Parts: sequence; structure tokens; C-alpha cells
Amino acid sequence: SALGAVMSIVSEGFDTTRAIELVEEQIEGISQGEYLPESESMTLSINQGTPTTRNGQSPQEVYVHEMVHAMSVVAINEKPLVAGRIEKLYAHVHKSLEKEYGKGNEWKVFRPAGTGPTSLASEAEMDMAKLQYKTAFLAEEENRLHEFLAYSSTNRHLMNFMSKTPVGKREGLMGKLMDAIRLVVDTWVQSIQSPE
Repeated sequence: SALGAVMSIVSEGFDTTRAIELVEEQIEGISQGEYLPESESMTLSINQGTPTTRNGQSPQEVYVHEMVHAMSVVAINEKPLVAGRIEKLYAHVHKSLEKEYGKGNEWKVFRPAGTGPTSLASEAEMDMAKLQYKTAFLAEEENRLHEFLAYSSTNRHLMNFMSKTPVGKREGLMGKLMDAIRLVVDTWVQSIQSPE
């Protein structure tokens, strides 16, 4: 699976994450996480049940999402090349979504699989899709690149778009994503092992 491939790359940087304080909590509601770079801490709020919508994130997706956040924040700050590579991928994916869904409808990539004119998404699923799009593509500038990378490397709907649609295949989006993740993890490991 695409998430498995991302987890494989990210796991190479796990040994260097020992400095990050990890707090796990059980919740009722939507699984989510928060990485705070200034305190090098991560809180994972996990609902052990299934996601409340078909397009919600599983606990595994939340965990990898937050690990990609942690690694990408450091990598972007350490090397401008990393930010440039993610910026190019961001622009490419965003433009591809516009080609596929039309301007203003890019959020539709986050709808549950199988959604269409005869199989409608619920209002909650539509709201979730719009929130995911807003977070992944319209985040505040200081968070935009690492939010995009975290979503593009863990959200199954966006990953399916990049790997299985004609636009995604033709433009090699999944390969470019994996290259960006590899660069982030390598930069993360180097910066943690060789602090200035």
C-alpha cells in the first residue's frame, strides 16, 4: 500500500525521534495529533473505534501524519532545498487537482471512495473533505508545506489520486512524493545526528 511505503521510509528516521516527547491519549471523536516543534512534543489523540466518517483518518494514518510533520518541520528549517522540493510538488499536485476537478472543487479529492452522482457523500463527509483540503492546501504560510506533505503522504484519498488517476500517473506524482519524503527523512536524520 502507499501508506505502507511511506511508513517504510519514515521508519528509517524513527530511531532519531527519541528526543520527541510522545503523549498518547484515548478520546471519543476524531483521531488527530499535534506536533509542537518548540517543545519537541507530540500528542496523539486516538479514537480506538473506526473513523466517524468514511474519509476520516485511522490511528495509523494520524501517527504517520504527525511523524511526517515532525520530520518535515526540521528538514524545511535545515535546508532550503527541502522547502523548494516540497513547494514544487505542492504546486504540481494542486494544479493537477484543478485539472481533474475544476477550479474551486479541488476539495473533492478528499471525498470517500466511490462517491458520485448516485452514491452521495453525507454532509459530515463533505464537511470533512473540505476541512482536509483547507488544511492540506490552504494552511497559513508557515505551516503550508509541512501540512501539505503530511496530508499527501498519509491521506488515502489524496494518495489514490496521485497514484491511480490518469493525471496522477501521467505526471508521476506518487514518485515525486516518495522522493520528497526520502529527502525529508534523510535531512531529519542528518540534522539530529549532527547538531550544529
